Amino acid sequence: MGTLGAALVLPLVRDWAIGSKIIEIVITEARRDVTPKSGGLLMVSCVAAIAAVGSVFELSSGVPDLGTPVTAGILALSIPATIVSFYAAVQDARANQR
Repeated sequence: MGTLGAALVLPLVRDWAIGSKIIEIVITEARRDVTPKSGGLLMVSCVAAIAAVGSVFELSSGVPDLGTPVTAGILALSIPATIVSFYAAVQDARANQR
């Protein structure tokens, strides 16, 4: 936590100690709610979102490397996959809260 406190450049040592303790508590609480299932779903959501953004850039370039139909197909599949997997991850994390 020392590096994080230094990166925040808090003016007083006392403020840094209080701030880093709060951050530590938040991280600890978040780890309790994230299961391997919700973590995997978040990973799928992130990869699908990256694929969607990449597909948009490829299509906007005019000449996609994989061709327009394939790139449009990736875009059409990745947007719902992002939404569904993110929603499922949130629902799983909520179900595992105390």
